Amino acid sequence: MLNIFLSSFVLVLLAELGDKTHLYTFNIGLHASKKIALFAISFSVFFVMALGALLGQSLYYFFNLKFIQYSIASLFLLVGILFLFNKDLVEKHFKSSNSFLGIFLGFSLAEMGDKSQLVVFALSAKYKNFFVVWLGASLAELMVNAFSLWFGQLLRKKIKLNFAFISGILFLLFSCFSFYKIIQEVVRG
Repeated sequence: MLNIFLSSFVLVLLAELGDKTHLYTFNIGLHASKKIALFAISFSVFFVMALGALLGQSLYYFFNLKFIQYSIASLFLLVGILFLFNKDLVEKHFKSSNSFLGIFLGFSLAEMGDKSQLVVFALSAKYKNFFVVWLGASLAELMVNAFSLWFGQLLRKKIKLNFAFISGILFLLFSCFSFYKIIQEVVRG
Protein backbone atom coordinates (compact mmCIF):
# COMPACT_ATOMS: atom_id res chain seq x y z
CA MET A 1 0.00 0.00 0.00
CA LEU A 2 2.91 2.35 0.70
CA ASN A 3 4.15 1.60 -2.84
CA ILE A 4 0.83 2.80 -4.30
CA PHE A 5 0.84 5.94 -2.15
CA LEU A 6 4.44 6.82 -3.08
CA SER A 7 3.81 6.15 -6.79
CA SER A 8 0.80 8.47 -6.75
CA PHE A 9 2.57 11.13 -4.73
CA VAL A 10 5.79 11.22 -6.78
CA LEU A 11 4.16 11.00 -10.22
CA VAL A 12 1.63 13.75 -9.50
CA LEU A 13 4.30 15.91 -7.86
CA LEU A 14 6.48 15.65 -10.97
CA ALA A 15 3.52 16.16 -13.34
CA GLU A 16 2.45 19.29 -11.48
CA LEU A 17 5.77 21.14 -11.30
CA GLY A 18 5.60 24.15 -13.61
CA ASP A 19 2.09 23.22 -14.74
CA LYS A 20 -0.54 25.85 -15.52
CA THR A 21 -2.41 25.22 -12.26
CA HIS A 22 0.84 25.66 -10.36
CA LEU A 23 1.28 29.04 -12.07
CA TYR A 24 -2.40 29.86 -11.54
CA THR A 25 -1.93 29.29 -7.80
CA PHE A 26 1.12 31.56 -7.77
CA ASN A 27 -1.01 34.22 -9.43
CA ILE A 28 -3.74 33.76 -6.81
CA GLY A 29 -1.09 34.24 -4.14
CA LEU A 30 -0.36 37.69 -5.55
CA HIS A 31 -3.92 38.84 -4.82
CA ALA A 32 -6.09 36.69 -2.62
CA SER A 33 -6.35 36.08 1.07
CA LYS A 34 -4.03 33.19 1.95
CA LYS A 35 -6.64 31.41 4.09
CA ILE A 36 -9.45 31.63 1.55
CA ALA A 37 -7.14 30.68 -1.32
CA LEU A 38 -5.65 27.69 0.50
CA PHE A 39 -9.08 26.46 1.53
CA ALA A 40 -10.50 26.87 -2.00
CA ILE A 41 -7.50 25.17 -3.63
CA SER A 42 -7.55 22.33 -1.09
CA PHE A 43 -11.24 21.73 -1.67
CA SER A 44 -10.68 21.83 -5.43
CA VAL A 45 -7.70 19.45 -5.29
CA PHE A 46 -9.63 16.85 -3.30
CA PHE A 47 -12.61 17.22 -5.64
CA VAL A 48 -10.66 17.03 -8.91
CA MET A 49 -8.42 14.15 -7.79
CA ALA A 50 -11.49 12.22 -6.61
CA LEU A 51 -13.18 12.89 -9.92
CA GLY A 52 -10.14 11.62 -11.81
CA ALA A 53 -9.82 8.52 -9.65
CA LEU A 54 -13.53 7.67 -9.68
CA LEU A 55 -14.60 8.47 -13.20
CA GLY A 56 -11.42 8.06 -15.20
CA GLN A 57 -12.19 7.12 -18.76
CA SER A 58 -15.90 7.81 -18.40
CA LEU A 59 -15.13 11.54 -18.30
CA TYR A 60 -14.32 11.37 -21.97
CA TYR A 61 -17.82 10.08 -22.73
CA PHE A 62 -19.36 13.18 -21.15
CA PHE A 63 -16.82 15.85 -22.02
CA ASN A 64 -14.77 16.32 -25.14
CA LEU A 65 -11.18 16.89 -24.02
CA LYS A 66 -10.54 19.32 -26.91
CA PHE A 67 -13.57 21.37 -25.88
CA ILE A 68 -12.25 21.57 -22.30
CA GLN A 69 -8.79 22.60 -23.53
CA TYR A 70 -10.18 25.31 -25.86
CA SER A 71 -12.47 26.58 -23.09
CA ILE A 72 -9.63 26.85 -20.60
CA ALA A 73 -7.32 28.58 -23.10
CA SER A 74 -10.10 31.03 -24.01
CA LEU A 75 -10.87 31.67 -20.35
CA PHE A 76 -7.20 32.43 -19.66
CA LEU A 77 -7.16 34.82 -22.63
CA LEU A 78 -10.28 36.63 -21.42
CA VAL A 79 -9.05 36.88 -17.83
CA GLY A 80 -5.63 38.10 -19.03
CA ILE A 81 -7.19 40.89 -21.07
CA LEU A 82 -9.53 41.87 -18.23
CA PHE A 83 -6.65 41.93 -15.73
CA LEU A 84 -4.50 44.08 -18.03
CA PHE A 85 -7.16 46.69 -18.65
CA ASN A 86 -9.20 46.71 -15.45
CA LYS A 87 -7.13 46.76 -12.25
CA ASP A 88 -10.24 47.46 -10.16
CA LEU A 89 -11.78 44.20 -11.38
CA VAL A 90 -8.75 42.27 -10.19
CA GLU A 91 -8.82 43.83 -6.75
CA LYS A 92 -12.59 43.39 -6.45
CA HIS A 93 -12.48 39.75 -7.55
CA PHE A 94 -9.69 38.62 -5.25
CA LYS A 95 -10.58 40.75 -2.25
CA SER A 96 -14.30 39.92 -2.24
CA SER A 97 -15.82 37.45 0.17
CA ASN A 98 -16.92 35.37 -2.81
CA SER A 99 -13.37 34.72 -3.98
CA PHE A 100 -13.57 31.16 -2.60
CA LEU A 101 -15.97 30.20 -5.37
CA GLY A 102 -13.95 31.99 -8.06
CA ILE A 103 -10.70 30.35 -6.97
CA PHE A 104 -12.34 26.94 -6.61
CA LEU A 105 -13.94 27.08 -10.06
CA GLY A 106 -10.87 28.53 -11.78
CA PHE A 107 -8.54 25.94 -10.26
CA SER A 108 -10.96 23.06 -10.94
CA LEU A 109 -11.42 24.08 -14.57
CA ALA A 110 -7.69 24.44 -15.09
CA GLU A 111 -7.09 20.99 -13.60
CA MET A 112 -9.77 19.14 -15.64
CA GLY A 113 -8.12 16.75 -18.08
CA ASP A 114 -4.69 17.87 -16.90
CA LYS A 115 -1.64 15.59 -16.69
CA SER A 116 -2.01 15.02 -12.97
CA GLN A 117 -5.66 14.05 -13.31
CA LEU A 118 -4.76 11.60 -16.08
CA VAL A 119 -1.99 10.16 -13.89
CA VAL A 120 -4.54 9.64 -11.11
CA PHE A 121 -6.88 7.86 -13.49
CA ALA A 122 -4.13 5.57 -14.77
CA LEU A 123 -2.86 4.71 -11.29
CA SER A 124 -6.36 4.15 -9.98
CA ALA A 125 -7.09 1.80 -12.86
CA LYS A 126 -3.78 -0.02 -12.40
CA TYR A 127 -3.88 -0.47 -8.62
CA LYS A 128 -7.67 -0.59 -8.10
CA ASN A 129 -7.21 1.34 -4.86
CA PHE A 130 -9.11 4.60 -5.06
CA PHE A 131 -8.37 5.89 -1.57
CA VAL A 132 -4.59 5.42 -1.52
CA VAL A 133 -4.14 6.79 -5.06
CA TRP A 134 -6.43 9.73 -4.28
CA LEU A 135 -4.64 10.49 -1.01
CA GLY A 136 -1.12 10.37 -2.50
CA ALA A 137 -2.10 12.44 -5.52
CA SER A 138 -4.04 15.00 -3.49
CA LEU A 139 -1.22 15.51 -0.99
CA ALA A 140 1.32 15.98 -3.80
CA GLU A 141 -0.94 18.46 -5.57
CA LEU A 142 -1.54 20.35 -2.33
CA MET A 143 2.17 20.47 -1.53
CA VAL A 144 3.12 21.96 -4.89
CA ASN A 145 0.28 24.46 -4.89
CA ALA A 146 0.72 25.47 -1.23
CA PHE A 147 4.34 26.32 -2.02
CA SER A 148 3.26 28.29 -5.07
CA LEU A 149 0.61 30.15 -3.06
CA TRP A 150 3.16 30.91 -0.33
CA PHE A 151 5.66 32.20 -2.90
CA GLY A 152 3.03 34.47 -4.48
CA GLN A 153 2.14 35.83 -1.03
CA LEU A 154 5.82 36.38 -0.19
CA LEU A 155 6.44 38.22 -3.45
CA ARG A 156 3.39 40.41 -2.87
CA LYS A 157 4.72 41.47 0.54
CA LYS A 158 8.33 42.06 -0.58
CA ILE A 159 7.87 43.81 -3.90
CA LYS A 160 5.46 46.62 -4.65
CA LEU A 161 4.52 46.13 -8.28
CA ASN A 162 1.38 46.39 -10.37
CA PHE A 163 0.21 42.84 -9.75
CA ALA A 164 -2.89 43.28 -11.91
CA PHE A 165 -0.56 43.88 -14.87
CA ILE A 166 1.65 40.90 -13.93
CA SER A 167 -1.43 38.71 -13.53
CA GLY A 168 -2.75 39.83 -16.90
CA ILE A 169 0.54 38.96 -18.58
CA LEU A 170 0.65 35.57 -16.80
CA PHE A 171 -2.89 34.71 -17.93
CA LEU A 172 -2.09 35.75 -21.51
CA LEU A 173 0.99 33.51 -21.37
CA PHE A 174 -1.14 30.64 -20.00
CA SER A 175 -3.54 31.18 -22.88
CA CYS A 176 -0.78 31.25 -25.51
CA PHE A 177 0.81 28.14 -24.02
CA SER A 178 -2.55 26.33 -23.93
CA PHE A 179 -3.39 27.25 -27.53
CA TYR A 180 0.15 26.24 -28.59
CA LYS A 181 -0.28 22.80 -27.03
CA ILE A 182 -3.67 22.38 -28.72
CA ILE A 183 -2.25 23.36 -32.12
CA GLN A 184 0.73 21.07 -31.59
CA GLU A 185 -1.63 18.12 -30.93
CA VAL A 186 -3.68 18.93 -34.03
CA VAL A 187 -0.57 19.12 -36.23
CA ARG A 188 0.68 15.77 -34.90
CA GLY A 189 -2.69 14.30 -35.77
